[in-house]
Amino acid sequence: AISFYTTVWSLFNIGELTQTVEHAKEMNALYDPEKHGFLAYMFGLDLGVVNRCFGAWALWFLGYPDQAQEEYDLAMWHATKSGHPHTIAFALTGACEMDWFVGDKKAAKPHLEELTKISNEKGFIYWQAHAVFYQGEKTILDGKIEEGIAQMQQGLAMIKATGMQTCFTRLLARMAEACLKTGQIEEGLKAIHEAGEFREKYDERYMEPEHYRLKGELLLKKGESEDQVMKLFEQAVQVSKQQKSKSLELRAKM
Repeated sequence: AISFYTTVWSLFNIGELTQTVEHAKEMNALYDPEKHGFLAYMFGLDLGVVNRCFGAWALWFLGYPDQAQEEYDLAMWHATKSGHPHTIAFALTGACEMDWFVGDKKAAKPHLEELTKISNEKGFIYWQAHAVFYQGEKTILDGKIEEGIAQMQQGLAMIKATGMQTCFTRLLARMAEACLKTGQIEEGLKAIHEAGEFREKYDERYMEPEHYRLKGELLLKKGESEDQVMKLFEQAVQVSKQQKSKSLELRAKM
């Protein structure tokens, strides 16, 4: 079970989305929550839930939003049924990301509230940090820009303090997008530059097309030449095609 768990996570991180879904399906067929649920207390997370979560994410990137949401809802159900607090916090964090992927603002609020509650109650610093970050994003989009950016930076600093840095390519893309929507161009470009550094350092590739697209969008608002911007959009399309990431390819083409 542990080998499938690490394989699915690793494949997703490097942008091998089709293989991620295939391995997640194999894991789902092998994993029995009744028989294997105790492993959550050995490894810190319910392995079946983790695989369903990453499998669902990969489905969204591949261009199957309905299937992705169904799979993630199932992962969330298994997490809740497990009663394992750390797994529940993990799944809620992933749900906050899925809400961002699909643009579901209605679902985002209750997921963030639940994540904040359980991470504070249990003292899960890593998941608390994500909740602070997501709240900062919400604050920015509510028009309180300086306060929101400070909250997002606080969340990132809290994550760094735990020693975990595997999520920064995604979180910094979220910061860049929030800055784009609120006209904070330099702050957004700074976030994208840092995201690129983490991408190259850890070979975390699944958000790579978004990095190029967002940089292009930010530079376009800054008034940079159309030729420079178009090269970034074309790069976003090219990488998304290589990864078979239909959702990000569509965003780049739009």
